[in-house]
Amino acid sequence: SKPGKRNRIPDLAEKIQGIVGSSARFTTNSVITDKLASLYPGKSRSDLGKYISVILSNMKARKELVVVTQDAKGNKMRSGLWGLPTWFDGTKPKVEFLK
Repeated sequence: SKPGKRNRIPDLAEKIQGIVGSSARFTTNSVITDKLASLYPGKSRSDLGKYISVILSNMKARKELVVVTQDAKGNKMRSGLWGLPTWFDGTKPKVEFLK
């Protein structure tokens, strides 16, 4: 397949929001990437992960997703957990989405 814009999946941000929302819990980039892998048959897992990272950052900037980078004890997590903005009380993630 030719490189270029045509390989881009339309509505990727909406798809990601759907994946996160339907899991009803904070989700890692890795889980999101796994669920999207079938949409990108030619892409390696690591390339796809990097690509998804960029999309997630853009979504965070647009306030479509929020990322949690510390656990309940305040320890830094190895990978952030992505969730919907409605899953927060102020700045604190709601416990029911952190299962």
